[in-house]
Amino acid sequence: MLPFTVRHVKGHGMMPVLPPDTLIWGMRWFNRLKVGQIVIFVHDGKERIKRIDKINDDKLFLISDNASAGKDSRHFGWIALGQV
Repeated sequence: MLPFTVRHVKGHGMMPVLPPDTLIWGMRWFNRLKVGQIVIFVHDGKERIKRIDKINDDKLFLISDNASAGKDSRHFGWIALGQV
């Protein structure tokens, strides 16, 4: 398994930073996550891309850059660090 992953952005939830059809790459292993970083995570069997808004122990509160176009932790709550 490679230490990074490449994904294709779908939807408008991360506009204007990540418009639809943008290719992004992410590290599969990380030492520490920080507020403001963008992460790829799994929720309800789907990969999603969001920004870290808050960190509480082993849970993350994630938000869309474009709140009107994406579902985020305001809809589905905190996610476990293991989902990243």
